[in-house]
Amino acid sequence: GINAEYGTKKRVVEGPLAQLSGMNDGKHRQFLATVPVSNLLHSEQELCFITPYTTIGETTRIMTEKNILALPIWDDRSRSWVGSIDMFSLMTYIAFGRCTQDSQSDDTLFSKFHYTDQEVGPLRLVSRATQKMMIYPDSHNMLTILEILTYTAHRIFIQSSLQSQNPQQSIRLFSQTDAVHFLWKNINSLGNIVDRFVSELGLVDELPITMSSRETALQGFRTIRLMCVNAVGILDDSGALVANLSASDVRGLTSEQLKLVKLPVLEYLRARHPETKLVHPVTCHPRATLKEVILQIVTAKVHRVWVVDSANKAVGVITLSDICRTFAFN
Repeated sequence: GINAEYGTKKRVVEGPLAQLSGMNDGKHRQFLATVPVSNLLHSEQELCFITPYTTIGETTRIMTEKNILALPIWDDRSRSWVGSIDMFSLMTYIAFGRCTQDSQSDDTLFSKFHYTDQEVGPLRLVSRATQKMMIYPDSHNMLTILEILTYTAHRIFIQSSLQSQNPQQSIRLFSQTDAVHFLWKNINSLGNIVDRFVSELGLVDELPITMSSRETALQGFRTIRLMCVNAVGILDDSGALVANLSASDVRGLTSEQLKLVKLPVLEYLRARHPETKLVHPVTCHPRATLKEVILQIVTAKVHRVWVVDSANKAVGVITLSDICRTFAFN
């Protein structure tokens, strides 16, 4: 199934694959249960946040300048955190409007961004751009944090136990990326699970969501939105994987660039990233080890590794959620 609120995929491993979990020595669970998440938080880390009265335009500017995909919302009146907002949901709301449901919508919708002068607060009533903010204590161990990151949200907020007179600086953002970097730094403490093939661990048990390179970027973003995933693979005419379109590919999109979404998806990506060549997606084969995949994610600074066969056709995709799930529940 798919968690519709956060776009994480839930998989149940049964039969022979489930039995393989007994081959793990369990050292990863023992180690993760001894590490409180407070050990990973940096006191000097500055938390970026907005208020319900911040405009949509200012919110997108902050996200672009800070190179971040989500912001918490602080309400001075109630002196509390009232939610969080993510870049992709926000951009689909102001840029594509009803085009996320109807890819044939009128071209006049692409003349400018909508609602940029609107405050963020009312969005909680009219769109899915805002979400309830999940805050957890820093006494939680990393095993518990990985469970939360698997099925609850891609990023959570940790309440620091250190005394602070500024409540806005008493929480820290902790993401799946932070978790996977922690796993890599401690790879030698995680036991034999890291040497298992990803196919053995149930990480290649369903076909990924893909699109044709002949389709438009708008159709791709529509698929991402409606299927509640964070990326789709892009296939050439032979069915080989040649690129991917992700939620982060709307970051920094301007009103002047808005009509680019009507281009074929590869043309859109080239137009959005003219300073670099179109980067081939990071891939592995089904008999790659978990350690090798984690290294690819950390080194390439990506959120997913596509699993391909000998013909470079996509047979699976391993996301940060899958990595967290593997260590939390195997």
